[in-house]
Amino acid sequence: MLGLGSLTAQTFKPNLYHSLPEVKNGGGIDTVRIVAIMVNFQEDRDGATFGNGKFGSIYSEDYGNSILDPLPHDKEYFEDHLTFVKNYFTKVSKGKLLIEFTVLPDTFSVSKTMRNYSPAPGSDDLTNIADFATEAWTLADQMYSGFDFSQFDLFTIFHAGVGRDISLPGSIGNERDLPSVYLSEIAFRNIYGDSFDGIPVSGGSFKIKNTMIMPETESRELNTIVGTVLFEITINGLLAASIANHLGVPDLFDTETGLSAIGRFGLMDGQGIFAYGGTYPPEPSPWTKIFLGWVEPVTVELGNADLSVVTNLAASIGDTVILKIPLNSSEYYLVENRSRDVFNDGSTVAYKVDGTIFTKTFFKDTTGYLSFDVDSLAGVVIDVDEFDWAIPGSGILIWHIDENVINQKIADNKINTDKLRRGVDVEEADGIQDIGEIFFTVFGDQVIGEGTKFDLWYSSNTSDLFENRFAKDTRPNTKTNSGANSLITLKDFSDISNRMSFKIEYGDSIVKPVFSNQLPLDTNFTTDITVLNNDLQSRFCLHTGDMIKITDASGIALEDLLEFSFFKPAAVFNNQIQFIVGVYDSTLKIYVDDGNSSIVKTVNTGVRLTSPAVIRTNSNGVNDILIGTEDGRRLNYDLPPDGQASLINT
Repeated sequence: MLGLGSLTAQTFKPNLYHSLPEVKNGGGIDTVRIVAIMVNFQEDRDGATFGNGKFGSIYSEDYGNSILDPLPHDKEYFEDHLTFVKNYFTKVSKGKLLIEFTVLPDTFSVSKTMRNYSPAPGSDDLTNIADFATEAWTLADQMYSGFDFSQFDLFTIFHAGVGRDISLPGSIGNERDLPSVYLSEIAFRNIYGDSFDGIPVSGGSFKIKNTMIMPETESRELNTIVGTVLFEITINGLLAASIANHLGVPDLFDTETGLSAIGRFGLMDGQGIFAYGGTYPPEPSPWTKIFLGWVEPVTVELGNADLSVVTNLAASIGDTVILKIPLNSSEYYLVENRSRDVFNDGSTVAYKVDGTIFTKTFFKDTTGYLSFDVDSLAGVVIDVDEFDWAIPGSGILIWHIDENVINQKIADNKINTDKLRRGVDVEEADGIQDIGEIFFTVFGDQVIGEGTKFDLWYSSNTSDLFENRFAKDTRPNTKTNSGANSLITLKDFSDISNRMSFKIEYGDSIVKPVFSNQLPLDTNFTTDITVLNNDLQSRFCLHTGDMIKITDASGIALEDLLEFSFFKPAAVFNNQIQFIVGVYDSTLKIYVDDGNSSIVKTVNTGVRLTSPAVIRTNSNGVNDILIGTEDGRRLNYDLPPDGQASLINT
């Protein structure tokens, strides 16, 4: 996972490795039982790693207990961090996910120095770190002979040193630190082969099939022109995201470039993971909560309506927290009301220092309590009253979800690698798609867009492009990812409050009169209409998104065809056969109906198609298909009576 930023200040950039989660079914109450061990390395003097391989060696002086993650980094210290994630998941899941944990008491050392277990710089090969996990659990089994590892389902290694998870301007010295990563059974099999069935422990009666690898801290010393400076950042957000990976949740940053994709609006992005110095992330995105079975959205029925959504913490039974607005068969909006301070009582942080729990309340963002500056905090943060204080602002947040992208890419954990077609995307209300974009300050520092308060929807939003309306002709617009007009308008957003309202309208000034006065058709399919010139019966082909519906003249559905065409299909009736031709990614979809039966033929062209199909009929009544490709060619296919088209020329 990678990419942190603030357009006003930024001191570092996350550089996180992405995991390969195992997709699991959510729903109901789940309990994650964690066992953790504390592992040293052989002592070294390696300039490419922080510390000497032993716990507590990363600090060159005694900073006392007024810093984040103060020494000693022992059993109680790691229990405090796990207490944070226990509190986090209990709250954000509303009790549907419970965390239990055991930290084994003694540290021990593996056989090599840290660099020997670290991937080479720039490499995605995690063999060395898998070997580290295998050795560590084997040694732990020997040290804790008789310990029943089978009582746990998530296995965690806290290791000495920092993680190779952040990059600081002008710093060197962490090229061979270990990356923080969740190794699922899938990841282990990718490394060791399909024969991997776990790391044997408990006398071989149980096998460990996953490992979460975490550093003792992310804090580190930097040498600057004014001397040695301690950069303080902690591991709470990193722990929460890795546990979510264990639950099957994919990362929501761009896992190929590491850049942010959803900013500070959710847990599974580097911006959120390291918000407020890594002390606490925001709540997960609504898609993540739905994916885990923690919440069910309310689907908006077709028709103009006044709608409202209530913030999660203020919601009572019967209140709507997440609205789902379908665009087509695979795309929809999730609409939620997010607030940094639901109860208008500031942000209260509980933290533990030397065994004592303290609380501190901040009534506004202030020096020492900002997303990039948490000098006012100390010890280990174990709880926060509202995790969404970590988001950039308050108001309605609109998410564009594309299940086609998610389904195609989730196995490789790459659902947000295409910034032009993300699986989970924030519709930024300010009209500037800058989350994940790289900027440079006047001082030459690189910053990465993480979202601002102007990305939320509310009537008093003062950004230049905000119209208090979200429609086909606004920026951003309500078109589908294929470019089709969804004919949906959201408008008249109220101002920020725990219950916010807006209006939804379907259709526009051109389409609505046609459908309301002339054609008694399903208004969920009003993007394109093709009148079928069919001597057998009067019929219509309705298209929206990638789906077509064939109806009779009274609007009664005859057939629904999913994943048929991203563009308005072409149709021709010839020799008593009805043809409908659609374009779906790199395939032609050809519907053939002879009046007795129908069939859909699929022709793979081997190249992405970027224009609607055109059917050409010559003077002899012979049909062929013309289609444009993304590399600028025009393909020409014949169209025989059975619909099994073949390439004529390019």
